[in-house]
Amino acid sequence: MALVSVNSTTDAITCAKGAHLIVARGSLEPEGPGAMGVLAEEIIKLIPGSDMEALVYPALYNEYVESQTEGVRTMNSVINNYVKNCPDTDLILMGYSQVSTRRHLSEPPC
Repeated sequence: MALVSVNSTTDAITCAKGAHLIVARGSLEPEGPGAMGVLAEEIIKLIPGSDMEALVYPALYNEYVESQTEGVRTMNSVINNYVKNCPDTDLILMGYSQVSTRRHLSEPPC
């Protein structure tokens, strides 16, 4: 598995030669790709040169609105920054729970 350990909103970016997967864990899962990581690993095997970035956001249930809002901001920032630096790399966005609503609320990449 090629897990990108940097947050592409702030750190240097190395463009994937395949696809760049941004994976958001579900509510209350520990930081990292969560349950979606297994599927992401399979996709990486099928698309050589791909890597994965786990979205860093609170993923809290009791503070759902705040967590979701932070997730939207982070998702938008990660997408826009990656596209700006790696315009020729395909993005695959993955997640569930808060992510399904969060991605729906996120602006499309510029």
